[in-house]
Amino acid sequence: MAIGWRAHTWLSTSEVILLRLEKEESISPLSLKTGLFFDNFGGIKFGQILHICGKSGSGKTILSAYLAMKFLDEEPGGKAIYFDSDKSLNKFDLQKLCTANLLNPNILESLIVTIPKDWKEIIAEINKVVEDHDGVIVVIDSLPNIFIGEQKRLLREPRQKRSREEIRKYLDNMVTFLIRTREILSKHPNLLIIMVNQVRNIIKTATPKYWSEKGYIPAAWNIIQGFIDTCILLEKIRRGLIYTRIVYSYHMPETIGIIRIGKNLQIE
Repeated sequence: MAIGWRAHTWLSTSEVILLRLEKEESISPLSLKTGLFFDNFGGIKFGQILHICGKSGSGKTILSAYLAMKFLDEEPGGKAIYFDSDKSLNKFDLQKLCTANLLNPNILESLIVTIPKDWKEIIAEINKVVEDHDGVIVVIDSLPNIFIGEQKRLLREPRQKRSREEIRKYLDNMVTFLIRTREILSKHPNLLIIMVNQVRNIIKTATPKYWSEKGYIPAAWNIIQGFIDTCILLEKIRRGLIYTRIVYSYHMPETIGIIRIGKNLQIE
């Protein structure tokens, strides 16, 4: 069975390019034991792009940081890098996560937190870190904001004046970034990439039934869905209680679970 990329069509500046990229099934021996319901299915497999989405306040950043730190706690020789393009992660929360979840505080020395200037810097840094470590987790938080420069350039002009060329260039950069991440994964199966994503309200358009019923959809879904392996949706039920749905996955069944995030950031 092929995993990873699915058939994906994209309109370039000059022609329609068909990206039909497949890779042979190659499951990494590494699997992250999370202490959460994902462990009922063998944990979270490496060698994939894990997409975590949800509305603001649904726990995306805290869960992603927890997964990276949990891995470092279990694999002392591993490495984790957190690209905080949202500038939402702080040292105090990381220390609280360690204390509340009984993680070794020394793991913070192996967790690299950086604010990338653009997507090219992210690709360059991933290439560096995967060469020196057997197991690596990369968190990108969040996907839309690593293209903030392109978005700002588009927003300078009124909607009716934005050129088709500028819009295509912005979207082509996103596709190029996703292709590059898949290429790195194909060479380094002991890599787990976690992409945190925002959601957008649905405007009248053709939308998959599941998202149509929700009334919102992950940002750039029509592009990214062809590149990710697992999609997890977080929905806040009430304070500290997160409804968690595996929307689809090559490695886990489509199911639901509950994640609790305490005031002290204990996660269970």
